[in-house]
Amino acid sequence: MRFMTVTLSLLALSVTLGCGGRSNEGGLPDNQEQDSQGNPDLGDTQVPDEDLETPEDLPSTDLLPTDVPEDNTPPVDLVELQEVVDIADISDIEEIEEIAEIVDVTEVEEVDAEEVVDPGVCGYQDSVAGLLNCPEGDVDVWVKEAVVTYSYDKGFFVFDGSSTRGMEFYLPAGETPLPSAGDVVNCHVTKFASFKGQQEVTAVASCEKVGAADPFDSSLELVVGNLLPDEQYESRLVFGNGLTVVSLIGNDATVAYGSHPAVPMRLDAPGQLCAGAKFDLVRAVIRQYDDKHQIHVFVSAADILNVNTDECGETPVFDDSNWGFEEIGLDDPPSDFQKVTASFSANRDATVAHTGSASCKLTWTSDTNQDIYQGFYLPVSPGQTVTFSVWVLDQAPGGRVRQGMVFYKDDKSTDGAVNYSSTFSADSDQWVELVHTATAPEQGAYVRGIIRMYDEAPNFNGSAFVHIDDWGFTLQ
Repeated sequence: MRFMTVTLSLLALSVTLGCGGRSNEGGLPDNQEQDSQGNPDLGDTQVPDEDLETPEDLPSTDLLPTDVPEDNTPPVDLVELQEVVDIADISDIEEIEEIAEIVDVTEVEEVDAEEVVDPGVCGYQDSVAGLLNCPEGDVDVWVKEAVVTYSYDKGFFVFDGSSTRGMEFYLPAGETPLPSAGDVVNCHVTKFASFKGQQEVTAVASCEKVGAADPFDSSLELVVGNLLPDEQYESRLVFGNGLTVVSLIGNDATVAYGSHPAVPMRLDAPGQLCAGAKFDLVRAVIRQYDDKHQIHVFVSAADILNVNTDECGETPVFDDSNWGFEEIGLDDPPSDFQKVTASFSANRDATVAHTGSASCKLTWTSDTNQDIYQGFYLPVSPGQTVTFSVWVLDQAPGGRVRQGMVFYKDDKSTDGAVNYSSTFSADSDQWVELVHTATAPEQGAYVRGIIRMYDEAPNFNGSAFVHIDDWGFTLQ
C-alpha cells in the first residue's frame, strides 16, 4: 500500500508572541514577579493605570518591519497544530522555523505496494478457481488445500471452496497414487484439458496428502435443495433420498426428484434399478457430457441403496415391428420406443404420414434438448457400416431435430458416446429423408437409433414439433 506524509503549514507564528505582536526579549517587565513555577504573577486583573509601563519604557519599535501587509490569514486551528508540535515549547522564531522545516514536507514518500494478483489470472492463489482461468493444455499450476470428495479407479474429484465448482483429476495411467475421499491434498498440475465438455486435470507432477477432512461437509443435497445439475456445480459431490427412475436405457437413466421430472443420470451398472424404481443416492458427482450435465454414479452397488421396485412393472419387449408407427394402443411413446427425457410428448398421429396411415408427432416444450430412442438393440458386428434413416416433416420454425447412434458392447453397456449426424432438419412443407452413416466400433455388438430435439432461437416460443416416420437401419 502507499503511505503519504501530509504537508502541514504552520501559519500565524504569532501564537507565541505577546499582544503587541513581538517577542519579549528582555524577559518579564520590571514591575512583574514570577510565581514558583516561573510564570508571571499578574495579580488582580484590574491593574491601576499608574503601575502600567509608559510608552517611553517599552522597547523600540524600530526593529519591527514597517511594510508588513495586512494579515488576512485565518486563525490556525491550534488543536490540529498541536497534534504535530507542542507550541508551549517554542521560544523564538528560529525554533518555529526549524520545526516548520521538519513538518512542512513537500515530497511524498512512496512505498512499493504489495504484489496483488488479478483473480482472473491463471493459477491465482493456487486454487481450483485459478486453474479454471487457465487455457487448456500444458500448465504449471498448484491446487492446494483441496479436499478429495470422491475417488474412483481412474481418478478423483476435489473441492476447495474457491469456486462453486469442483475439479476432476482424471489420471488413469497409474503413474500417480490416487488419494482417498477425505484426504486434503496439494497437487502440482501440469496438464489441463476437457472431454465432452467436462473440464479435468489430466497430468500432475505430484499430489501430496497434507491433511484430512469430511468430504460431505461440502456436498450438495439434490432433493431437499431441489438442485439441478449444471455448469456452476460441475464436479461437485451430491446425494439425496427418494429419487425415482423415469426411464432406464442401458447405463443411462432419467430420474425425477423435487420439481425436476427428468434429470439425466449415468450409471456404471443399472443393478436393481428399473423404470419406476425409487432409491436413495448415497453419493455421486455432477459431470458434463456433451451439452448436458448429469449425475454420475461410479459404484452403483455402494452408491445406490434402499431400492424399491414395487412400481417397476414388467420389462417391455422391443423389436422393429413398429418403426412405421402403425400399431394402435401404446402411446407417448409409441410401442418399441423409449423417452429418455420428459419435456416432450411422442404420440401416434393418424392424420399425417409419409407412408402407411400414421406417423409419430414429437412436441417439446423445453429449450433443453430432448431425446427419443428406439427400444430395440439391433445386432451389429465390429467394423460394420451402419446406416440409420428416418423421414421428417419439419413445419415448425421454433425447432429442429437430428439423428444419432449409440453402440453397445456384448453386455449392452456403453461408454455413453452418441455418434451424431452433422445434418439437421429444416423447415419444409415436404417430407425429407435424413440419413446418417457410422462404423461399428471394435467392441460394437449392438446399435440403437436416437432422435434429438432442439429449440431454434429466436423462433422458439416455448413449444415446437416435427413428425417422423419410416425409421430404419441398413447394415453393410
